[in-house]
Amino acid sequence: MTTIFDLAQEMSQWIAQRWKSECYDQPAFSEIAVEAVETFDPTTSHSFEDIVGDVMQTTARPSQAHLDSGFGEPAITLFHHGSFYVDILFWNHVSTTLHQHGFNGAFQVLSGSSLEAEFTFARRTRLAGHFLLGELQFESMRRMEAGEIGRISAGPDSIHSVLHLARPTVSLVVRTARDMQQQPQYDYYRPHAAVDPLFIDPLLHCRLQLLDTLIQTEHKQLPKTVCDLVAQSDAYSTYCVLRACLQRLDPQCEMFIRLIEFARAVHGDVIDEFQAVFAEYERERRLLNHFEHSHSESTREILAAVYSAGDKASLAAFAEQRYGADGAISIVQGLRDAGPGCLEEAQQDPRTKDLLLHASPEPSAALV
Repeated sequence: MTTIFDLAQEMSQWIAQRWKSECYDQPAFSEIAVEAVETFDPTTSHSFEDIVGDVMQTTARPSQAHLDSGFGEPAITLFHHGSFYVDILFWNHVSTTLHQHGFNGAFQVLSGSSLEAEFTFARRTRLAGHFLLGELQFESMRRMEAGEIGRISAGPDSIHSVLHLARPTVSLVVRTARDMQQQPQYDYYRPHAAVDPLFIDPLLHCRLQLLDTLIQTEHKQLPKTVCDLVAQSDAYSTYCVLRACLQRLDPQCEMFIRLIEFARAVHGDVIDEFQAVFAEYERERRLLNHFEHSHSESTREILAAVYSAGDKASLAAFAEQRYGADGAISIVQGLRDAGPGCLEEAQQDPRTKDLLLHASPEPSAALV
């Protein structure tokens, strides 16, 4: 029987010929990759059990592209061509943040299911090459089942997040190594920030580590140290300092509130944009915590939709599409099933408040 490694090699040979005819044009690779996945469609020949068996028993030793990346659980390169490669990714706990790609290609859900949301970003201010401010806008979301294919295009015109609903979910990715014209590969933080995750300022990195130690030990030097650091920092470093504090401190605690006020006095109105990002970060963190601890695929789908939705209209449209006329009731039930406090938190969120408060308190008969 043909293994998943054999199929990846055959697919790669087909892709190599097609891409050569396009003079190895980076944007052209996306369409070629989509066509290749449609043509060779692994879901018609390889089940989850087949894939696991192939990985455990193969004698093939392709060069691995993601050994230390933390991307996938695990991410396994099936075939490495050099300028592109074919990966298979298993997902259990990890889901992707909002991000753009620095490469081109295609992906396919092989097993399980995912919820993909797409966004656009209108840049307003370039504070540094690794830190942008602007407006992140939700565009759409869709549930993806086994066999469905998504296109990967390098650059800011293809920003998305993917939350994996079934445990585990398995996806195939066919991608170029890197499109040098579309770097850096920003991560995005609603509603305003784009950050290059690969940028590291060594001194700032060490200072943040020391700051974390002071916070954890509740050291008396902490208030003066963090204020001195904000006073001497640029906008990006200040953002990093405030976010590091937010990892450990309650955003409603007196110290963090005073720190925000001090940062605003030093850096001006840009701190208001940072605050909006931090507030959204806290909302997303709570939802993802409920998502992580839920073992029901239907509940995880609802949490993913609430997490992804840009406003109440987009959430209502998704609920009606998925669950019919009583979609809002199904959303209420799913949030209630997610655990203590989840529904109440969502009822305080402007993008879900009206939809949920006007839904019947009676749970729906079933989530399909």
